[in-house]
Amino acid sequence: MPKLKNEDGKSIHSIQTSGYEFTTEREGIRFPLQSITGIGKQVAHRIVDERMINGSYYTFVDFCRRVKSIGLNRKTIANLVKAGAMDAFEWNRSTLLQSIDRALEFVDFAEDIGTLFHSGEGDFRFADAVPFTKLEELEYEREMTGFYLSGHPLSHYAHVASVRHPKTILQVLALEVANSAWVAGRADVVTTIRTKNGQTMAFLQLSDETGEMEIVIFPEVYRHVYDAFMKGNIYSSKVKLNKGANKSRFLLVKCSI
Repeated sequence: MPKLKNEDGKSIHSIQTSGYEFTTEREGIRFPLQSITGIGKQVAHRIVDERMINGSYYTFVDFCRRVKSIGLNRKTIANLVKAGAMDAFEWNRSTLLQSIDRALEFVDFAEDIGTLFHSGEGDFRFADAVPFTKLEELEYEREMTGFYLSGHPLSHYAHVASVRHPKTILQVLALEVANSAWVAGRADVVTTIRTKNGQTMAFLQLSDETGEMEIVIFPEVYRHVYDAFMKGNIYSSKVKLNKGANKSRFLLVKCSI
């Protein structure tokens, strides 16, 4: 989990201000575009260089026109939208995503007939699209960057998780003695394996706003909870720190959705 993010909760990538490396702004840390899936160093430099040479991207259509001329395709634009890098245009991400093909066709048509762009963009019509829910936005952010950037799904279930007064993952990871504690988080990865005796056990990767942790679920516990574990679900889990000679690990004691 990234510890650096903007205090205003907005995207930490921006086609208007992201540079070649991490940069510091008043609100927080601005991430480079190349940290987005499918946006390699070369592509990121093209976007930034174009902006530095010819100025900020005025509109979504203006961006599509200018990056098309430097070789960026629909998928690249879609990844930028999903990561929140185009939030500066003040259209919701769903509308921008559904309007990419329309914008690229508009660019081709306008260029064919020689339309002056800034005077002719008023003819462009964005697609009608239902805005993403906050949870959908967060899932796209994780898909594009590996992290939840503008929040965490757990915050939408805080009223449920708080019943057991859970500790944060950061607090649980700081435990130094073999105590038990309740922790709430999202199941990002659930991996099952077979033991030498043919029994099934699992490893659960749980995350919250403060970090992530791996929880070991031994067969005797797994057989009671296996039908509840699904990637993406929110769980309150009672874990116990097991300090071994070579490695410490957290074992699942109890679990509830």
